[in-house]
Amino acid sequence: MTRWYKQLMMILINVATVLQIVVQLVKWCGMYATGVYTAESVADCSWLCMSLGLVFVYHFFILQGLGLVHSLTHCLFISLFLSL
Repeated sequence: MTRWYKQLMMILINVATVLQIVVQLVKWCGMYATGVYTAESVADCSWLCMSLGLVFVYHFFILQGLGLVHSLTHCLFISLFLSL
């Protein structure tokens, strides 16, 4: 590795560390200092069900549809290329 690459990686690691500290500080300030952020109760599963449903919809409709279209066009191009 070159010297500039190592220096760049050290800078990126330091920036990521500072960002993680800032995220934790903002979370702490929102939870304890202002009282704006409150944790959900364990029995409330509405957000869990909604997010799991969104993940399933995204995976099975959007990603699978894109994969199907990509595989069909890929197979079509290969068959056209082989027929020439």
